[in-house]
Amino acid sequence: KTILIIFYLLFFSTANAENEFIFESNSIEYKENDNLIIAKGDVKVISSNEIDIFADESKYFKDTKKLLLLGNVRLIDKKRGIKIESNEIKYDRKEEKIESDNKTKIYLDDDYEIQTSKLIYLRLQKILKSNKDTTLIDYFNNKIMTNDFIYFANDKKFKSKNLKIIDKDLN
Repeated sequence: KTILIIFYLLFFSTANAENEFIFESNSIEYKENDNLIIAKGDVKVISSNEIDIFADESKYFKDTKKLLLLGNVRLIDKKRGIKIESNEIKYDRKEEKIESDNKTKIYLDDDYEIQTSKLIYLRLQKILKSNKDTTLIDYFNNKIMTNDFIYFANDKKFKSKNLKIIDKDLN
């Protein structure tokens, strides 16, 4: 039975994780003993809560509902107009918490770009935050630099400490 499931997953390269995620990729492996789904190569993960994710590799730990995404990760929250790009993202589906420790770019409704690291995105509270060096760039190419920010997606408010602003004319 286990061999048949692995064969099915590898052959069709699609897997469903308890209606939480649908995985598509070049290869998918289900490790039943570990309750782990590993997808490799052109990974696409569709979430039941309007999030599309693309990566080189993903590991979904079914017991904890945690998803690890590796390599060229793009996470698109269609409901909130937020796109996140990084080389590694952790998504805790139970807590609706998305984290990226490395260099990360965030696009907000195609109006703003945020460059940071140590990003925490709390989906239920609709908050993005980081306490590391951050640059916010608007569509006029003005830059706001800080080392601690919080963005409230509902109100579209960006709060920060130690703020430095450089306009497009470098003033």
